[in-house]
Amino acid sequence: MISEIVIRKLKTRLIYSVRFTFPPAQKAYYYILVDALKERLFLQDIKSKVHFNLKDYGTILASGYGNHPPAATQKMLKEKYDYDTLM
Repeated sequence: MISEIVIRKLKTRLIYSVRFTFPPAQKAYYYILVDALKERLFLQDIKSKVHFNLKDYGTILASGYGNHPPAATQKMLKEKYDYDTLM
């Protein structure tokens, strides 16, 4: 079940921060650089809550368990993609 989605543009592509909650209460985060041509399908699939593989829509930049990425991951996303995870 998707508990949160945050959108941030990066030029012609979009970086999405997707948070999932798995039963019973395991939380996970993913940062995905979605291909512009696949963005519409990505958003449709998220809204319909069908089972899907994030890799089908672009490149997973970072992922892990918990509410937020560790400091090293936040730093990498900021330096490499100018993505501030604290926004």
